[in-house]
Amino acid sequence: MWDREFSVPTTLLLVWALLLFGPIVGLEPDETGRRIPYAACLASSLALVGYAWAGFGARRTSSSRRVAIGMTLGFIGDLCMAGGLLIPALLTFGAGHVFYQMVARKRLRTWTSGSIAVVVAWIFAGAAIWFWLAGSGERGQRFILGATLVYTAFLAATPGFATALALRNPTAWPIVLGGALFLASDAVIAARMFSPTLFAAIPDWIRPDLVWITYGPAQMLINWGFQRSESAS
Repeated sequence: MWDREFSVPTTLLLVWALLLFGPIVGLEPDETGRRIPYAACLASSLALVGYAWAGFGARRTSSSRRVAIGMTLGFIGDLCMAGGLLIPALLTFGAGHVFYQMVARKRLRTWTSGSIAVVVAWIFAGAAIWFWLAGSGERGQRFILGATLVYTAFLAATPGFATALALRNPTAWPIVLGGALFLASDAVIAARMFSPTLFAAIPDWIRPDLVWITYGPAQMLINWGFQRSESAS
């Protein structure tokens, strides 16, 4: 297996896990209730970028390049979010998912009615989550609400394509889980923005870190899942 032949990817995954989950065990909450410092979050995201580009260096395939570009765009999106730039962040994350979906569609090769149905079902599920969390937003938020609806539906297509692929290649199931966790992470952000009562119902001990606890593993599983499924194909 690729991870056994190259020590750098395995090391980067360990660094990612230590940066993201180490503070939960070893640090007390700060004044905002966060245990994971934001710098550690960003560093963990950068470690996944390194892991993706190491994968491209080992394989030199168009698929591994697209995954690495997608992860790089994800990190840029993280920087935008850190700077409070919501719309640029949405555009950048969405662009990253374009590359993930390109890889999944390429590996599907042929489409069946079942494949199409799976993708459509995921898109409807994403839209349903949005309406549950954000559909009651104020009129003054119409632009943000519309942008996040399109964004959420588009992101939901990623686990949709991954599910269609996983039904033919079971090694792709981590991508499905990663895509679902990505949606969960965005759902937490949507709850914070549009449904404060629901957001406040999340237990205090996990609420401040929940976005990254879901988003970090989402990116890792998408990254690792694509590399694993490519090795098995």
